[in-house]
Amino acid sequence: MPAVKLKDFTSISILVSNLRFVLVLCLVATLNASSLAQKKATPVAASSSCNRENALEILEQQIAATKTFDDSMQRIAVVIRAADMLWPYRNEEARASFIEAFDLATNDFKEKRRRAPPRGSGFSD
Repeated sequence: MPAVKLKDFTSISILVSNLRFVLVLCLVATLNASSLAQKKATPVAASSSCNRENALEILEQQIAATKTFDDSMQRIAVVIRAADMLWPYRNEEARASFIEAFDLATNDFKEKRRRAPPRGSGFSD
């Protein structure tokens, strides 16, 4: 099994952390804006960059960015997480991402199996 590079783990960790931060920020802004609009007569406009479509676009960009990952296991993890968040809103794109993650896992398994040393017959001499 190839050694996991600290640099790769750090970049994925930062990527996932940034993604969570943006999504939570958008959710809080949306909920806050709707609760303020109910209390006051004047509507409060949310930031134009903090809306559902922008958040979904960020998720799709994160999935596309995983193509630059060297470690297939880290790529699979990020694709699955992003697809899971994307599922309720863009079902077809999420399904394609899940299929991509499954194919990556299948290929990784086959590659590791191919590189594994041959096993003995199981009989001792």
